[in-house]
Amino acid sequence: MKDSYISRMDDRFREIRRILTEILEEVSGFKYRAAREVEELLEKRGVHCGIWLDVRLPADGLVKIDLYCPQPLVVGKVTVSLIDAEEVEEALAQLRKLAEAAEKSRGAKTYLAVLAVEFAPRDVAQYLRKRAEEEGIHLILGREY
Repeated sequence: MKDSYISRMDDRFREIRRILTEILEEVSGFKYRAAREVEELLEKRGVHCGIWLDVRLPADGLVKIDLYCPQPLVVGKVTVSLIDAEEVEEALAQLRKLAEAAEKSRGAKTYLAVLAVEFAPRDVAQYLRKRAEEEGIHLILGREY
């Protein structure tokens, strides 16, 4: 009797958590959708990891990482928009610095580096895809205009 009650409560809790996650994604937007996409990608690879948001790690001061998983080490940067090649290169450089800081803090190599960009002009998106592929970065691109 007690076990079935606990089981029903677990099911209800899972359903409430699922609903709250969906609401949070709708309200909070792109960063949460990017985190979920990375979790799904990792699941497809057989890796179970909940992505943490806005983590601060000690590495030459505190470093803020937008998308983070400690094991395996996943480091991600999320930005609303990149409007030209110069901004793309700045974002890639920032992501490299974040990955280095996380590697130093965790004592592990980066398993996956992620750059999530919500909006980009079509030509910038094309350049971004090319650069991300060259650097082995997983790119999440929201909308092109």
